[in-house]
Amino acid sequence: MKSANDVLLCDFCGNSQHVAKLLVRGIADATICDECIDTCVEIVAERRAQRTERLPKIVSAAKALAAKAIGKR
Repeated sequence: MKSANDVLLCDFCGNSQHVAKLLVRGIADATICDECIDTCVEIVAERRAQRTERLPKIVSAAKALAAKAIGKR
């Protein structure tokens, strides 16, 4: 456990508490800064968008397979 005098650092980018606008401490003293949180939010949004783009293709393929399986074309 860190003492009160220790300088906190972001475990992702290394920014200190003196550089970062905000540091969030989590389980087992893991720490993340506001900039890394913003980056994570962007990554998650991009990946969700990619899944959303693929979903119609997957649904269409599933319908085609189901139709073929029951003998419809």
